[in-house]
Amino acid sequence: MSFVQISTFSLLLLLANPVGLETSFAASCKGLDQLSSLVPLPQIAAPRWHSASDLEVATAICRSKNPESSSQINRYLDLRWQNFPPASKTVTVAGIQIEGESDEAMEFLRKLLKFHPGYGPQGPEVVSKVQSLYQINPECRKVRCAVDKIWGAELGAKFLYALAKYGMNASEIRNGGASRWSQENFDTALRALRDLPQALYPLDANANETGGNMRFVHAPEGATGNMDPDSDAEVNSNALITLFSGWDKETTLSKEYIVFHELAHNLWERRAHDRDFSVLNAKWLILGAWKVKRGEMVSITPKISQYARANPAEDFAETACAYRFAPERLKSRFPAKYEFMKSNFFKDMEFMSGNNCND
Repeated sequence: MSFVQISTFSLLLLLANPVGLETSFAASCKGLDQLSSLVPLPQIAAPRWHSASDLEVATAICRSKNPESSSQINRYLDLRWQNFPPASKTVTVAGIQIEGESDEAMEFLRKLLKFHPGYGPQGPEVVSKVQSLYQINPECRKVRCAVDKIWGAELGAKFLYALAKYGMNASEIRNGGASRWSQENFDTALRALRDLPQALYPLDANANETGGNMRFVHAPEGATGNMDPDSDAEVNSNALITLFSGWDKETTLSKEYIVFHELAHNLWERRAHDRDFSVLNAKWLILGAWKVKRGEMVSITPKISQYARANPAEDFAETACAYRFAPERLKSRFPAKYEFMKSNFFKDMEFMSGNNCND
């Protein structure tokens, strides 16, 4: 598996699992069996696997229940690009001739088609064949026409939209080891992107240089994401962000939750480059009572979900999900963690009313 190059995580005790592998089964956590044998079972409220149920996701404040329409997406792109002057000459992008488009529009097309060498076996020769494979010129010489030819009218525009608005690159051409998104699955993933306030994007750690160009893909059909030869576990997703076959088997609302969980891992990593990160990291470990024991991070205190018991990174991602989808329960059970999320990661935005729905 290609692991995320999370420099700070790899150096800190926080990251027991650097890519946030999300399994579709209830993996056992070391020490939990011993704990349950010491405490009478009737006194233990068994936590759910994830911190929010499908119903809580469905009824969450500020959650959009419908995918963006084609007209909404095209209007967004029109408004974004109307103030950018079109190029005065023909520009070639991945072998495709583009005319009369702004530099930004052409840069988005370039990002969708420029192969990233660190993301799998698919090579740059695929990019060089885009024109011959899809016969874009001479009929098309505009960016949106080109993406329509490659991905279809709806999906192509949504890829541009996800890249322009959120800095997320869903192209299987750019991202080796990926397959093309289905329309239905991408609508679900796009809804999860909207669950995170716009003010928190882009999540790309190099956004200042890239303008936001983060991997956001579906793995090839049947790919489990499991690299352990001694285990038959299925991995739903990881923080690259890549969604595997296990994710396909989940309910639509669970799929949305899982994508948000991976966004939360990247929300943390975005802060990992700040000067005060060591202080932030230390505070999170204290809040979760995480300690090193026999070379591993362990905690026996209650957590918002069963999966949050796995390690500090999963504790963070699960707590972030609760902050977004089950805020009242999180605030009631773990007020200090609620305030930590609010002040350090969500810019004081809360989701107990509709006051932040336009942020």
